Amino acid sequence: MRAKFGEMVVSMGFVSQEKLDEAIEMQRKGRTNIGTVMHHLNFLTEAQVEKVVQVQASDESKGHRFGEIAMGLGFLDDSQLEQAVRYQRNSKAVLGDLLIELGYLTSMQRNEVIREQIAG
Repeated sequence: MRAKFGEMVVSMGFVSQEKLDEAIEMQRKGRTNIGTVMHHLNFLTEAQVEKVVQVQASDESKGHRFGEIAMGLGFLDDSQLEQAVRYQRNSKAVLGDLLIELGYLTSMQRNEVIREQIAG
């Protein structure tokens, strides 16, 4: 029986079990919330995400989207917002691609795991 991709990235030492579990949970949930996406892409710190959420909850910001508020606060530029939204739309990704997007795995490592999977 062929090993699963996730098991292999951990056994080959490319990704910790904790990071794999995080990616699998994101994959299960489907579309990831945009604040989480921006944090994982290193566009926003946790503190910045929290600040945007606070502002978003205020009366004057009701109806404004997370990305609009983050840009208004000077935390993001247009390009980063566009990239984060594109990632969010595709966040129900193949596990290997999701691990790469999160910065936990390189494309070379993914390819090595796939080669091992095929050979195995």
